[in-house]
Amino acid sequence: MKNFNKLIFSVARWPENVKHIIIDFDKECVEVKDCSASLRFCSGAEEFARFSEAVAACEPENWSSMDSPVLEGTIWNLTLCRSGVPVKNCNGINRFPSHWDEFMKLVRPFFRKLDSCPVAF
Repeated sequence: MKNFNKLIFSVARWPENVKHIIIDFDKECVEVKDCSASLRFCSGAEEFARFSEAVAACEPENWSSMDSPVLEGTIWNLTLCRSGVPVKNCNGINRFPSHWDEFMKLVRPFFRKLDSCPVAF
């Protein structure tokens, strides 16, 4: 990614827990977590390159905040970082940026793996 090397995305739909995905483009890893589990995925360079290109095609650097007067539903937050420093932050409630569906198709498989983790007490 040109303007950022880490993407942090959070999403929740009431009453579900907030889910987070952290994509580290320098380390070529993806981390997903919620309040009860955390998983890290580091794939091969070619596979991560394809994933990175698909994320770039969603144009997250062009997303902007999109609020709605309704407070129930899907709440999301996106932070883009460069060298550990946030360079962009945007969020929304029940309104979504361009390429939202494509982006969610990329991150949902990671969230599903997180959902299948046993809860440790």
